[in-house]
Amino acid sequence: MIKLDNLCISHYCHPSCVPYMNICRLSKGEAFSLASQMAEDNPSNSSFSRFAEFEGYYDRRMKVDAQLYNMFVSLGGKPQEIYSRR
Repeated sequence: MIKLDNLCISHYCHPSCVPYMNICRLSKGEAFSLASQMAEDNPSNSSFSRFAEFEGYYDRRMKVDAQLYNMFVSLGGKPQEIYSRR
């Protein structure tokens, strides 16, 4: 278990992206399509390399997003949107 006093979450947003738009909010098909396009549009940018191998990244990302959401709720957070894996 992660010690919460050591937890730091950051958000990186490339200039060609929309801030705080999470790829996990899309349907699986839309997410894979967007990932493919992002990898194709940014071949030399290392931050987009995960999208070239999206099959493995997607499942890990969905699990982490669910864990973060559940942890937020368990600590008394009140999300403005309901998380659901599509």
